[in-house]
Amino acid sequence: MRVIRVLSRVGPAARTRRFLGLSALGSVVLVSACSNDFDTTRTPPPRGTLGEEMFGILCDRVGAQALHEDLSGDSFLAMCHKSSAGKYVDKVDVTRLPPLVDGAIGADGKPITMQQQQDDRTRAIARIETLARRRGDLIAALDFTMPDIKVAVKDNKNGDPLKTCLAPKASGEARFHDELSDMLGRFQALYNDGTIPQSTESLAHIMDAFKASPEAQASYTHFDARQGYRPIDLALGATRPIIAYPNLRDLANATLSLISADSNPYDPSAKYDDQGNRIAVPGAAYPQFSKLLEVTHEELRDVKADPALAALPIPVADTSGRAVLARPRTNLEVMQALFYAQDPAFGGGTSRYIVRRDPRGYAFVPLVAGAIPAPFVDKDNDKLADVDALGRFITTDNSTPLSPFFAVGTDLGKRDMAGRALGASGQLVYGYIDTSHTFTASLLSDLKPLVNADAAANHETLMYALSGAYALFGSRDGSNKTTRAYSPNPNLVDEWKLTHTEKPPPDLTTAPVTISYNAFHPETSALLDLIYAFGQVLGDKTADDTLALTKDLFASHTGDMARLIGDGLYLKTQVADKHPEAKIPPKSVLWDEMIDVTAAIAKEPGLLEDV
Repeated sequence: MRVIRVLSRVGPAARTRRFLGLSALGSVVLVSACSNDFDTTRTPPPRGTLGEEMFGILCDRVGAQALHEDLSGDSFLAMCHKSSAGKYVDKVDVTRLPPLVDGAIGADGKPITMQQQQDDRTRAIARIETLARRRGDLIAALDFTMPDIKVAVKDNKNGDPLKTCLAPKASGEARFHDELSDMLGRFQALYNDGTIPQSTESLAHIMDAFKASPEAQASYTHFDARQGYRPIDLALGATRPIIAYPNLRDLANATLSLISADSNPYDPSAKYDDQGNRIAVPGAAYPQFSKLLEVTHEELRDVKADPALAALPIPVADTSGRAVLARPRTNLEVMQALFYAQDPAFGGGTSRYIVRRDPRGYAFVPLVAGAIPAPFVDKDNDKLADVDALGRFITTDNSTPLSPFFAVGTDLGKRDMAGRALGASGQLVYGYIDTSHTFTASLLSDLKPLVNADAAANHETLMYALSGAYALFGSRDGSNKTTRAYSPNPNLVDEWKLTHTEKPPPDLTTAPVTISYNAFHPETSALLDLIYAFGQVLGDKTADDTLALTKDLFASHTGDMARLIGDGLYLKTQVADKHPEAKIPPKSVLWDEMIDVTAAIAKEPGLLEDV
């Protein structure tokens, strides 16, 4: 019936030709079905490495996009796939391309000149031939990234769900390429339910927004100008240890079920609405996570950059001989001074360096005799090396200075064993921070036992502190009562179209964007009171002496301090915890009286020392 419907849509002559063609095709099928000599064997083409086959797929795609007039792909096929002799070619076979046509019509319905057609073809040929020139590097990189090795596997096909994360009994290993193929095959379900198409469409929306934003492109250019700011082995940042985490799967499942719009997408007992659509059950923290994303979006969109500050001046002595700064430190400078403080006693292990940043975020160039050294320049005399509009250092001879660490495409130059850039006389070109011996390194080392996952170790101290901190933040609204207004968003029309079918309101892009949220009330926050009190203590004129005394006690009298802390822990665990009935009423003035007594003791010469 379908054949009859197709034939009914064309003219008599065309129907005759199509009917004869279909008849011939039917005859061939019938003859083949009645013959015992029909060859069902297939000779597969020779297989290459995984990198070669992936290159072939990529090359085919690039060739088809570049030379779309070559419907067969014969002009570039030999560039993408080896011949029977195991050879590639490096040039497009232009003899297999259709000839250019004078007066050809473009997609916009307008004629295209012969010169424009020739220029387009030349550019397309150069595109695929450039890919072919780097064929060896790309294939080697792919083969190195996905080597043909054995990998540990899980028994994820086991009928018992509790055993799917265990290794198979026969062998705990399998060929990586086979497992990769099997995983990609399982992706088919993600295509069928729309997950992958929606993901790629979302990525396309991001790319379109990036394309339409000169500010975003300029920011990316600034990032690109900072190649070599990190050692190449740290370029992946936290990605490598995260992927290597043995419980990553469990962590991901627990986190996603908590913040996802659908906490259990594979629930066999899920409920459905009247239209047969599955009713999703959001995770327990989905509303809070959505609100976090909403507020973060508006904060980043409406952010106003602080005015750039000059480099922090060197402290000078005041009339009392105390070293003071010419201006207060910013919040960021305070955090940098604290967490980046370096000392051989901090942390430990082999030194690992990162480049120090100046107030603008560029690599810090140390002063020499109070001035920026050559080849860097400082025309505005702000004690910072000048950069151009793209964030690249300006030099006296327009040369590109060495990157802080090795970066692909830059001159290796002269470097020390840690990869740091050295000048002609062997001095460090940039300032560096030894991350193995910073206050941050010591802090992380000290915090590690406080987050011990072993319940028997009873080391959830940090998590207990975090749960207690929530109560210290103060009371909350109880619902999204508090509002905050942001500047109008001119892009709201595009966002509206993604989730609505009706026409947007006329004032959508001119009215302020208002966000409602469940706010804390700082006037009831005990934590802010504590911070205020701590600031008052630090502001006291004796604060320096007190801190120096505390440092000396912990550094030079470790045993005495350990015994004192031990006595406190004993009072807590062995005495106080055994008598929960002994409580101090909230309105008791005991501690106020203790302070008065302590102050009186301190005023009596020698009494506090005796105590």
